[in-house]
Amino acid sequence: MKRILLILVSILWLSPVFALNSATLSGNNEPKLTGAEGLYALWYKNKVNENEFLEQPYMIGGQMVFQWRELAPEKGIYDFSKIAEELANFASKKMYTTIQINGNLKPEWLYDEVPYHPLKFSDQIRDPKGSIMYWHPTHRDAYINMLKAFADFLKQNENRNYLIGIRQNFNGFGTEHLTVKPTDLDLKQWIIPQKNDPSIEIKQWTPELKNEYEECVLDNYIKLFDGVTKVFVRNTINESLEAKYKNQFLAGKLCWFHTSSEAEPHSSEVERQYRIFYEDCRSGKTLAFAEPWASAWGHHGKRDHRWCSPPQWFYWTQLINLHCGVSFIGLYSSDMQVAIDGTYKSGDVDYKDGDKGTYKKEFTDAILFAKKYVGYHDNPTISPGAWVAMRENDSILANNNQSEGGHKLSFITGDYNFLMERLSDKSYGKNVINIGPDDQRFGAWARVLPANEQMKFRLNTSFLESCKNKSLQVRVTYLDQKAKDFKVVINNTSHSIKGEGKNKWITKQIEIKDGRLKASNNAHITIQNGAQDLYLHMVEVTR
Repeated sequence: MKRILLILVSILWLSPVFALNSATLSGNNEPKLTGAEGLYALWYKNKVNENEFLEQPYMIGGQMVFQWRELAPEKGIYDFSKIAEELANFASKKMYTTIQINGNLKPEWLYDEVPYHPLKFSDQIRDPKGSIMYWHPTHRDAYINMLKAFADFLKQNENRNYLIGIRQNFNGFGTEHLTVKPTDLDLKQWIIPQKNDPSIEIKQWTPELKNEYEECVLDNYIKLFDGVTKVFVRNTINESLEAKYKNQFLAGKLCWFHTSSEAEPHSSEVERQYRIFYEDCRSGKTLAFAEPWASAWGHHGKRDHRWCSPPQWFYWTQLINLHCGVSFIGLYSSDMQVAIDGTYKSGDVDYKDGDKGTYKKEFTDAILFAKKYVGYHDNPTISPGAWVAMRENDSILANNNQSEGGHKLSFITGDYNFLMERLSDKSYGKNVINIGPDDQRFGAWARVLPANEQMKFRLNTSFLESCKNKSLQVRVTYLDQKAKDFKVVINNTSHSIKGEGKNKWITKQIEIKDGRLKASNNAHITIQNGAQDLYLHMVEVTR
């Protein structure tokens, strides 16, 4: 039965209608792929070579970004012609896309009818007049009416099966922000336009009004786009809203997204977003889309601190995405450019690879690793492999101006893994960072296996069952140092690896021709260390 289903899924993947609109296959460890899992290019518009990013062989899709103002040029009038044009372009390429309607620029007429503050409460606001009173009924209704018109447009669009979903925005202050500082609450500071409806009470901002607005917007996204396209909800919503819609996430009717992917969570508060992904998406209950917080160099309008090299930061960001069960991974075009030609130019950085093309190779290999595994976290019977990337860290290393408590981690503290786990051992990884050459992607974190100690790994049972009678490769990535010898024990057979002193990360591959990995003391793979401490990055098993 499993083989019949696999063949059926392979055939139906060719149809985008099946990929995005049919129910996922159910049953123990059966395929649940939508067909659109993969890597998505982000923020490539208006670049000289914008088509180049979508043309990369590892890309499955891109993005569509529109401002609310351009879709609603006049009150009650909507223009979705540019969306239709872009969606047709994706369809012609047989590529997928998300769409986001941002609120950096609100319809101009709103400032004639809705109170606003002359200060900009968010760096996302591009309206020169300032911060609009988003909880005002006129603003709220205008936003909901635009969404209703857009949903009606999508229902009639023949190319909507290439749209994997709409990224839900609240569009309060700018696109994401909703909070007013205490110093800006007084209504005397706000400008009341002449066309403001006098029958509507003007209310001072409160957390309760914020929550009411969020709930209203989210309710309408759910109602309007049900059966039209998937809704990706920001995983920054408050816990009461998360609880209210929990059943719809668990049923896969709602999906999650965030714009916070980094090699490590940005703060203790942001760690919750990764936990939501891990609990709801890695488990296969629903889907996740992830966009980076910033580029590998730290640029996102401003520049954030980076404590490891760009190839390492970029690579480990992909690892945490995979670890948390992200099915749709967004890549900044500026990071993709490094993989394309070895250059990066943003802000104060103008990087060009030397003759060896080191960064180009490392960024490319990180992208290919992500492409290989994205979407298979809950599909062990058809996953191309399994792995453990070794680390240990309970405190955020980047200097993001957080308080001491804001740097503390409670959940994302150990290895990043995928259908495989490392059993308890005497290795350690705390403060084991920046190991090996900076121009290799591996060494941001590592674990040390002390002399003469063992490290054991156990694979997902369903993955192993599906590997019988197929060739497997066991790959071990370690820092090669003089006389640091060790053995990899598989099926009671020892494979010796000699430390040659190259002082760089090396990957050794061991072939298992019959696909059988027998458990010994609950472990399928054992690393038996020699007489010196050993730095280890990853153990990977691939078909």
